[in-house]
Amino acid sequence: MVNLETAVTTRGTVEPKRYLFKAPASAYETVKAAGVDLVSLGNNHVLDYGPVGLAGSLDSARKAGVPVIGAGADAKAAFAPWITEVNGTRVAFVAISQVHELGRSFP
Repeated sequence: MVNLETAVTTRGTVEPKRYLFKAPASAYETVKAAGVDLVSLGNNHVLDYGPVGLAGSLDSARKAGVPVIGAGADAKAAFAPWITEVNGTRVAFVAISQVHELGRSFP
């Protein structure tokens, strides 16, 4: 699992933040090629391009077949764990973040 500390989108509008990160959809293919099984989007850059940018990040992950945690189409999806089995033991992963700069802007 990695924390993908960026929006992965070509859509959206720049949010009023000091630092903004954006990557192309090929970022998901790159993490797959590196052997990454799961990507966390629960970080302070997933909303750098607003809700439209987030939707683009989620669409790109789905198209690439990369599971994501920490963000979703709604709160239920964002807080849902990703569960896998490792050497016979079930393991659940969750990702949570609070973006102080935009905390009042998003529900």
